[in-house]
Amino acid sequence: MKRVSVDIDGQNQVGVVARGPDGTSWFHLNGRTFSLPAANRARRSGSKRAGETSDPLKICAPMPGKINALKVSAGAAVAAGDVLLVMEAMKMEYTIKSAIDGIVAEVLCAQAQQVELGQVLARLEAK
Repeated sequence: MKRVSVDIDGQNQVGVVARGPDGTSWFHLNGRTFSLPAANRARRSGSKRAGETSDPLKICAPMPGKINALKVSAGAAVAAGDVLLVMEAMKMEYTIKSAIDGIVAEVLCAQAQQVELGQVLARLEAK
């Protein structure tokens, strides 16, 4: 994992980049996680939603770390932007948020559990 600094609309933002064993790159910034499969790295940066996690119903770990808090349970209704869980990695806390409105179908991790990059943490169902 590597901390990176990016300029977004004139404001400096710090995120984390990691690469999985399959070559997929993961970028975590402001509670959102983006993935870029190895085969798509050459995609133009201006393309629509380039690199965003392709399945908003599957919540995956953006990096190896520890689950500090579960904010939802199975059956809970969530809206886009709601915090689902909080994890710790590299001595920093990261909030994992829902990208869609939906229902939590299942939570596949527990508080204090160590998780791996890309591990499925929860599954959602669209409303």
